[in-house]
Amino acid sequence: MKDATGKMFIYKFYASGTAPIKRDLYTVSAIATDFDKATSYAFSSRRSVVFYAVGSKLYAYDYNKGFEKQYQFTDLGADEITMLKFDTQIDFSTNSLYIGTYNSATKGRLRRFTVGTDPNTVTIAPVNRADWDNLVKIKDMNWRAFN
Repeated sequence: MKDATGKMFIYKFYASGTAPIKRDLYTVSAIATDFDKATSYAFSSRRSVVFYAVGSKLYAYDYNKGFEKQYQFTDLGADEITMLKFDTQIDFSTNSLYIGTYNSATKGRLRRFTVGTDPNTVTIAPVNRADWDNLVKIKDMNWRAFN
């Protein structure tokens, strides 16, 4: 959220029932490069970290009060990032981050990464055999459970 002065905030709450329980309010630090220019955001359910994309750049912002840090991941290539999404349905315990990218020559690409668990740093690692290409431009995705 953003107020009239341009200051940005993150609100943390538990979305359950008709009256979500408010947990905390965080002011987004100035160290979060281009946070207000992002086209995609994805909040980790397991850490106080939000990933965000600006063009082809992927950032992570750890908004833990008093320990705020910002990270940039430069090894994803030059393609536009079109989607960021955490898996909260099928394999939610691994903290998987899906990243969709696109360029007109090679089309859309979807990759799955796991987010590291070290509380002192934010890392992502590609998941073996979880890289799909020649897709459409990915804007969103959802899961369907087995039946």
